[in-house]
Parts: sequence; C-alpha cells; structure tokens
Amino acid sequence: MPACWRALNSYKDVEVRVYIEKRALSGQTDFMLGSFDSISHRIRNREDLLDKSDWINDILNFSPDLIEVTGWYSKLSQAVMHSKALACIPKILGLDHQYNKTLKQRIAPFVLKDYISRFRAVAVPGERASVYARHLGFKDSGIEKILYGLDYDAMVSAASVRENNPWPERFLFAGRYCQDKGLDILLAAYKCYRERVDSPWSLSFCGKGELEHMICGVDGVRDLGFIQPKDMPGVFAEHGAFILPSLYEPWGVVLGEACASGLPVIATAACGATVELIRPYYNGLICSPASVNDLCNAMIWMHGQVDDLETIGARSLAVAQPFSAQSWAEAWYNIARKYRQ
Repeated sequence: MPACWRALNSYKDVEVRVYIEKRALSGQTDFMLGSFDSISHRIRNREDLLDKSDWINDILNFSPDLIEVTGWYSKLSQAVMHSKALACIPKILGLDHQYNKTLKQRIAPFVLKDYISRFRAVAVPGERASVYARHLGFKDSGIEKILYGLDYDAMVSAASVRENNPWPERFLFAGRYCQDKGLDILLAAYKCYRERVDSPWSLSFCGKGELEHMICGVDGVRDLGFIQPKDMPGVFAEHGAFILPSLYEPWGVVLGEACASGLPVIATAACGATVELIRPYYNGLICSPASVNDLCNAMIWMHGQVDDLETIGARSLAVAQPFSAQSWAEAWYNIARKYRQ
C-alpha cells in the first residue's frame, strides 16, 4: 500500500494522508514502518483510541475532499462515520470480504443499514467481494474494483534476475503461519509430492506465527522467517513457483506480487484473487481448499513443466500489470474526482 499511496500522492493536485489503527496480530507480522517515511500518516494502537476526538479534529483540519474508510470493525472507522463534523465529506467503504452466506453476513444488510447508507460507493478488490457488496445493498454503479494495488515495478525485477539463469527448482509460500493459510495441508501435500517425483524441489516458507513449529525439521523445507516487503523481490527471484494454500483468504495481494515477479502460481479457490489472477494451465492452477491430493497433483504438474515455466511465468506478469501502483493511483485519482462532485 505505501507504493500505491506514493503513486497517488505524485499527482500535482493530490495530497494523501493515511490514518492507521494498529491492532495486535498475535506475533503474526513484523512490518517495519520505514516505507511510510514519504507519506503523511498517523499511527495509533487500537487500545489508545478510547478518546478519538483528537484524530477527528486532525482530519477536520486536513479538510479532505474524499475519505476511504476500511470496513466497520475499526474504532477509528466507526468514529469517522458517526462524526457529524465529517458528515458532509463523501466517503467510500473499503471492503474485501467474500460472501460466504454465514448467518452474520446474511443479517448484515439489516444490522449495518445505517452505517452502509452513509457511503457514496464501495471499493472492492475483485468480483468475489462485489457479490458481498451487492448483498449489502450497493448498486453496481457504486461498486469500484480498485481496493488493492501492489508494487509492480519492484516485483517485476525478480523476473529479470531469472532470465539468464536456470529456472529455480524451489516452491515458495509467503504469509502468516496460521490455520487460515492451510499450512498443514501444504506440508502434507509436499510430503506426498516428494514421494511421487524424482529429484523433488525444496519448499521455502516466508512469514511468522503460532504454527512455526510445524515447519521445523521437515525434509526439503526451509523457514526464511519474516521478510520485509522491500526484500521480497529477491526472495521471489530465487524461486520457481508460488503456492498460496489458504482455507480463508479474502483476496490475497501476495498472489498478485508473485505474479508480478513472473512466477507460475498455485492457489486454492478460497483465495479471492484467483478470479482475477489465475487462468488454469495458463499461468498456474487453482485447487480445492483443504485438498491434499489436489495440491499434491498441482505441485507434480508444476514440477513436470520445468522447461515451460519461464513462459508460464511471463503470462503471470501480464495478468498482474493492471494491479500496479500506477494503475491503482490512476483509478483512485479518477474515482476521487467522480465522487467529490
């Protein structure tokens, strides 16, 4: 997101300010905030937001033409939406949830009716979240598929590193080490894959979390730990295929980053980004969530395509390009002009 905000801020008539409510994630991430240095931003811990009046006053003094509010769980989001002083400023809801027809989601249009009615439009990452947006009551004319972008220029450098070298025979996973990411399914599938092929590839993990112990001591597996975003292109460059085996994944920006680095990709249908980013047998494969057999077969297929993986990965580059920070900024620039009128 910092790359996207910088791209938008580069427009001469645009000034971006970012307000972040930082929440504890049980040690599942370790982001450094240096990438925010060139962006006007405010960060506070959720626990420190008991009195939000100073933040509201800061926003008022900034006098924005448009406010994008992420979801409805954040204390700051709720404060902004219920502030009478900010009522006249157009607002867009940021929403990435898929519609899974849970009881909570089915009653959401009634429970959130007043909250939703305060927004001019909703920004979603893709089609899966659009379905939920329609369920919440947004018309197609007010659904903008522009929520997420990625640092395409940084990631694409990984593809150039592989051009004059043998294709890396390594699988890569990057994400939080938690149950939602399907780590147990991936490890079981990888074991199956190793038993069924000659000269199996290694499997690297990038991230951190409470399931770190599952990775330790597994044959062929190495844990790279948490990698800062600025260092991810180098990691992508050293690998030959990316795997996102999530059981729950609203969209999955990391899948877009893997595509932007020129990698063939494997992901489960639970990942919302598969709709926009994966064409089966063209630039990757889509597996059934929680299916060890599906994931194992996908790894075996990828292993067997080693001579064609550079071509398959080049297709990923084209698929990811519309999500570049520059494309994201151009879309938001036009959306801002549209809704401030």
